[in-house]
Amino acid sequence: MLAMIAVWLLLGMDSIVVLVGLLFTLSFGLVGFVDDYIKVAKKRSLGLRAIEKLGFQVIFAVMLAFYVSRNMRTSVWIPFTGVYFELGWMFVPFVVFFVLSVVNGVNLTDGLDGLATGVSFIICATYAIIFYHLSSSGIIPLQNANGMMIFASGFCGCLLGFLRYNVFPAKVFMGDTGSLALGGAISYMALMSNTTLLIPIIGGCFVASVVSVIMQVLSYKLRNGRRVLKMAPLHHHFELCGMKETRVVLMYVAATVVFCLIGLLSLTL
Repeated sequence: MLAMIAVWLLLGMDSIVVLVGLLFTLSFGLVGFVDDYIKVAKKRSLGLRAIEKLGFQVIFAVMLAFYVSRNMRTSVWIPFTGVYFELGWMFVPFVVFFVLSVVNGVNLTDGLDGLATGVSFIICATYAIIFYHLSSSGIIPLQNANGMMIFASGFCGCLLGFLRYNVFPAKVFMGDTGSLALGGAISYMALMSNTTLLIPIIGGCFVASVVSVIMQVLSYKLRNGRRVLKMAPLHHHFELCGMKETRVVLMYVAATVVFCLIGLLSLTL
């Protein structure tokens, strides 16, 4: 995050959209930092209570939703169709649900060395291409598109540097500080490019993590303690099935590359 702020200062960008993105990302990073601090310094293994963590996330998501609805739009683009669907007053709850889903999806995916970092790097690189496409086509104002392209590219650089120490065996760990900030950044990129409905495709690995946890919890409660997976999220299930950690990570990264190529294809149709 500090590296991203340095990029913004060095380039002298005056785009309010990029500044809001940095503040939004930093806000989620601070929630993660407090959670990590409580776990490490206060020796409370669960960190922030679930209601506290969710409460802060909702507050930041609502603030962003009102910012976008009042300054930009209240419609969403439907991939592969070129159609824009007007949500009206439903836009704010939609954005809140979307942001919380992405942020916690990234958080749940951060369970193996290099996993969340590698997947997020591919997605951020994809968004750099998406913003380049948007700036070329004139769909969004040039300054905003160029600024957001630098925003996405900057995160690519940060993640690539971090990946050097986060691959197996990891010397540095992301923690909630990094995963929540990353989730905030990715959800912001999606909102600024109006590709929120593209995230279930390019962020398929995040979706798999969230869905696997929901399935596991529901199965446990509704089927008298029986589980559908050996362990949730899904990447831990693959581990317990005998797959090496590095193989699981490579599988997720490869799948994300394919998902992102499909997502980029939707822009040309």
